[in-house]
Amino acid sequence: MTLWRARDIYRVQSVLRGLVILFFLVEFFGYCAVGSWWLGPPVIAMQCGLLWCLRRVLRWVGRWAHQGLWWCINHAQIAVQTWRREHRR
Repeated sequence: MTLWRARDIYRVQSVLRGLVILFFLVEFFGYCAVGSWWLGPPVIAMQCGLLWCLRRVLRWVGRWAHQGLWWCINHAQIAVQTWRREHRR
């Protein structure tokens, strides 16, 4: 079952990657059509850098949220166990 999930995730990633590349190619050819072919590569490089930074930031936020969620669950569990011990007495 894990193999099928991995294959599905790979398919989604490859479709998204293809759409991003297609967007950048259409944008570059749009700059070429207007006559500003020299402006296309720096703009696309800047957008790729921003996309890479956004991906890193979202990954960091996801890890931070995951750790925060587990911290909250652990502390809530400790509080419940302490309350149950005190309530039994």
